[in-house]
Amino acid sequence: MPVRPAGDRQARARAMARRKKRRRQRRMILGGMLLLVLLVVGGIIFGVISHRKGKAQQALLAEGIASMEAGRYEEAIGTFDEILDGSKGKPGSLEVEVLTYRGEAEYKQKDYEAAIHTFDLLVKEDGEKELYQRMLCYSQMELGNYDEALAYGLADAEVYRKMVLRDIEREDYDGALINAGKGIAACTADSPEMKDLLYNQAIAYEHKGDYAKALELFEAYLEKYGSDENAEREVTFLKTRLGNETESEWQN
Repeated sequence: MPVRPAGDRQARARAMARRKKRRRQRRMILGGMLLLVLLVVGGIIFGVISHRKGKAQQALLAEGIASMEAGRYEEAIGTFDEILDGSKGKPGSLEVEVLTYRGEAEYKQKDYEAAIHTFDLLVKEDGEKELYQRMLCYSQMELGNYDEALAYGLADAEVYRKMVLRDIEREDYDGALINAGKGIAACTADSPEMKDLLYNQAIAYEHKGDYAKALELFEAYLEKYGSDENAEREVTFLKTRLGNETESEWQN
């Protein structure tokens, strides 16, 4: 058998090496194209699924809001939780919106501790926005945690108004007068709390037995706010008491 020259063998080896290299390159190109196709198809599928999921979540959100507006708070909270259960990772804009509605529903349901938990989550995830702070303030106030409510500095007049009512109920009339004064100082000219604060300030003086001061305050109240059956009744009562006291002093 004839022996091929060394040069021919080397040429054939180089040719085979080039063919192998081209085949590897073709396989790499085909693999890359296949991967690209899979990524594109996967992206399309993911987009379709995400779109459908987003539409379903929006439908659930609308359902939850409708339940809340109809006063079915427990049902609304359940719907909002269903949306949140389907979400994973760091809350996005939808989750923040859902949490806000859930906190509102919890507050309206008078589950103030749950509302505090929800709005604390919102503060942690979305910052100290006034809405969250205000809802935390009112929730603490409804629980009777007045010092915690005052710490927010957002509804001081309303907090003091409730504190005055608490003090009167406890027959702590000195405390009622202190808190009424603080509440009045926290009011602006158009604060709706001013009327109740002035009225209950007069009530506290009456219960302390300072009928002259109470009468003075009730007369100023009527001058400021006009006809008021309860205040007018108090004025009549106080004038009677003061008249009786004057007559008693005269007789003595």
